[in-house]
Amino acid sequence: MLPGFHRPWEQNIINKDQYDEIASQVAGFLFHNVVSQDDPALVGGGPDAPIIEIEAKLGHIIDRNMNHRLRLPVRTETILDTQDPGLKVQFRSSMTDMQHRHFNQFLNQIYMDSKRGALDPEPSRVPLEYLHTRECDSFYELPPDQYDILPRTIRETRNPRHSVRVRATTDQKTGKVIKKIIKTRIADLNVYSPLTAFDWRISVNMEMPYNGDLERLTPAGGGGANSSDGDRNKDRMSYRHIIYQVDLTQVTDVSIPRRFPSVRRADILQKHGKKEHELEVEVDGEEIRKQGMLLREKRPNSYEQLIKGFVDNVRVLIRAVPPPER
Repeated sequence: MLPGFHRPWEQNIINKDQYDEIASQVAGFLFHNVVSQDDPALVGGGPDAPIIEIEAKLGHIIDRNMNHRLRLPVRTETILDTQDPGLKVQFRSSMTDMQHRHFNQFLNQIYMDSKRGALDPEPSRVPLEYLHTRECDSFYELPPDQYDILPRTIRETRNPRHSVRVRATTDQKTGKVIKKIIKTRIADLNVYSPLTAFDWRISVNMEMPYNGDLERLTPAGGGGANSSDGDRNKDRMSYRHIIYQVDLTQVTDVSIPRRFPSVRRADILQKHGKKEHELEVEVDGEEIRKQGMLLREKRPNSYEQLIKGFVDNVRVLIRAVPPPER
């Protein structure tokens, strides 16, 4: 029975849940670009194997002709067909400092609520995990004679007009290199959301570790000890929930001479760099691929439920800030 409704109730004429059209489209997009990836490098795993990364970023879809947020004659979220030659848009993943603070307060409250709920005599929540990191990214050019180390998917999907880059991440406090990776984008899906403060974009990427010597690589943007490499400081708060993670990041970007030690470059970035604020939601790509494989084999699976959870996490966040003025 429904509250205040005193008749027998069924949710519709066939009494079955109906699919969420946006989530269904996302599920199809990820099935094609993640589950159906048959690159042999993805099979077997191991510490040096490439991985699939699935993330949704908040931001704005920009009309490139007008250089402002896209406006379409629709009132609900919709997936854009970016293959349409008449649609000239780009995605900018940024927000204001005030919105960043709002998200920080919102996520901290969710974190505390989940911890309290997990302590109930009959736990009502799965607790979130929290991690605060401060890192610095530096970028290097991978020489073409090393392209043979790349998995087939990266070789086939990379833009031939762009060089392949290695991203080295260091701890801001110690200057120690934490990881070195090569990352390339496989596909994007843009979702226009006119009644909220943000649109969102789902990206599928492939990452692989780089085990070579950074000293043998040319810094991105030029060579030599005094070259500018566009280092990026990342002050990141991460909130992990089951197979999802929300990253709220303040990014500071500036070109700094390579001759400075990494710790010194991080200090210069903090004081003089241009700051941007970003929020992204990531879902465990390995689990999505596993559940999608079960679906493909017509075995019991949770593929659609996990995708719906991913989409709903994005919706929770974009609805947590005041909508735009119209």
